Parts: sequence; structure tokens; C-alpha cells
Amino acid sequence: MHEFDRCVITSKSGEELARGEIDAFDGSKARVNIIGDYSLRVAEDVNLFIYNSVKGECVYFADVESIDGNELVLENLKFISSRQKRNSTRAEILLHYKITHKFGADGNIEKLEKPIDITIINISANGMYIKCDEKFEKWHRFPFVFREAGMPMCLTAEVVRCVYSNRGNKYGCRFVDISEKDADNIYRFVLHEQIEQRRRRRIF
Repeated sequence: MHEFDRCVITSKSGEELARGEIDAFDGSKARVNIIGDYSLRVAEDVNLFIYNSVKGECVYFADVESIDGNELVLENLKFISSRQKRNSTRAEILLHYKITHKFGADGNIEKLEKPIDITIINISANGMYIKCDEKFEKWHRFPFVFREAGMPMCLTAEVVRCVYSNRGNKYGCRFVDISEKDADNIYRFVLHEQIEQRRRRRIF
């Protein structure tokens, strides 16, 4: 269930002890590949936070069974809670789009004389981070059709953060008045991309 999921191990008081990736999980035991430095002892009581693409943040109580190099085995797992964070779940991805329309002064959609090329760097159900040569001001809004999550959906993006650079401007955008259906479809797309990216990293 949790294979390849990212995780954090903390002490009972909340101090971070290690970070890693779940290598094997059977409900009562978990084997973790530790990434970086760690501070753990055999038989220590710990909290295990697992970030799952479907269940969200899952929390377990556990005991340290063994530590062998960067391989950690936790036993006596006890599930405590899970919490899904749809809006903060993002996929790092490169998607090339053309902005072909704008909002006129009366709020109606008008066609641009020349399309604007943008690259979506990451995306969530709540918004996206893009790069393009065009200079937008904060609160600028533009319509576009997102086609990656099944049926095409018409979205309105609003610029809420601007980073200007000679190598290309970057903008943090939120989706304005996005429907629950569209947000859910983007969220499922994001989860799928996260799973595929983990599989590719595992293979290569």
C-alpha cells in the first residue's frame, strides 16, 4: 500500500529523526530506505508520517526493530490517522501550452492577436506555477483549456506571484472559481503523475 511513498520519522515529542522512502509495508511492519542523516536507536518508540498519493498524510506509532546502514525496519505499527491535502498536492511537470485568449475590459473573453507560449512547471488542484517570456502583472487573469486530465476543462488562472528574469518570467497562479469536479479531475491527474514519476525514478 505504501511502497515508494515518502516518509518522515519523528520522536514522540515531535523531533525529526529521519527521512526516507518506504521500501516494503505489510500493515504491521515497514522497511524504510533512509535518505540522509538520521538519529535513531533500536527499540525506540517513534511516529511514522507517510505521504501517500491516495490517502494523503498517514500517521502511525511504531517501534524501531533494526537499523542496518540506511535500511530501517519498524515494527508494531499502529495506525493513528490520515488526512488528505488535495490543494497542496502538486506534480512537478513540464507542459507546454499556448494562451490564445484574454479577458476584455467588459469581462468577456477575446482572442489575442498573437498566442502566448507558457510552460506549466507544476500544478495542483488549486493552481499552477508557469514560466513564459510575457510580462504579466499581479492579479492578471487569463483563460485557458487544460487537456491533460481527461475531458478538456476551461479554467481561469490569476497571477498571485511574479518572478521576473531575463531567462524567463515565472508566475504562481491560482485557479479562480474552479468547480469541485474540475479540481477533482486535476487532483487525480496529479496523483497519477506522482505515481508514474516514482516508478520511473525506481526503474532508472
